[in-house]
Amino acid sequence: MVEAMIALCILFFLFFALLQIYQWCINELFCEYSAFYAAKGMALGYQPAIALRGARVAAIGISGSRTGGTPGSITIDQEKVLAEQYMTSGDASGLRYQYWFGTTPGAPELLLYGPTVGDTATGIVELRNAPLLHPNLAVPLGIADPPDPKGRVETYNHSALYLVD
Repeated sequence: MVEAMIALCILFFLFFALLQIYQWCINELFCEYSAFYAAKGMALGYQPAIALRGARVAAIGISGSRTGGTPGSITIDQEKVLAEQYMTSGDASGLRYQYWFGTTPGAPELLLYGPTVGDTATGIVELRNAPLLHPNLAVPLGIADPPDPKGRVETYNHSALYLVD
């Protein structure tokens, strides 16, 4: 009985460790996807604010809970409409998510950059202070600070071919 309990504890520890790794991988995937949207928008010549709005909408899945817009739970179709309103109206749409604008030091924050330098358009997305590894799990694994998921995509700046500064 004691051996079974010890084995179960080890299995539970491994199971929850794998869940944390899975969560980190999903966040990393969303960051890469969002960075792609930022780079694509910059490469096509969109204004940086519009390109980064697209990146922010692409990262809704890792942006925490909704804090603006219609209160209460909404359907996927309503979420889609709110995202479209955000793309056209920006902050005036009232749509906000918990991690979009860091308000508390040490709280999770979604950071977006979209520099265009010469022939290269870049999209960079980082989820700082991501709520990933629980301290009770991180300490036994020897992880002092959980890694922040981030994505970086570089592409050719196509807008340089048809837009003039």
